[in-house]
Amino acid sequence: MASRGGRVRSTSAGSESAPPDPGDAVAVVVVTHSKEMMKVADRIVVLDDGCVVEEGGYDELVARRGPFARLVEEGGWSILRRNGV
Repeated sequence: MASRGGRVRSTSAGSESAPPDPGDAVAVVVVTHSKEMMKVADRIVVLDDGCVVEEGGYDELVARRGPFARLVEEGGWSILRRNGV
């Protein structure tokens, strides 16, 4: 898991003109439907109609069996895409 997270961090750092200072805090916001990217994220925020309905790590949200788990496990992503969302 750490190696994938490192790859994401090195990619985002490469987009800046100068590398960030290791002591500086850096936040990267990613909007994705990719399960692989979600698994790398430190924190996932699930929105429904603009409101936060769940927040946590990938495994934590799947274990809760809430809205995030239903979307991921029941193919909700494909349903959203078919409906043009």
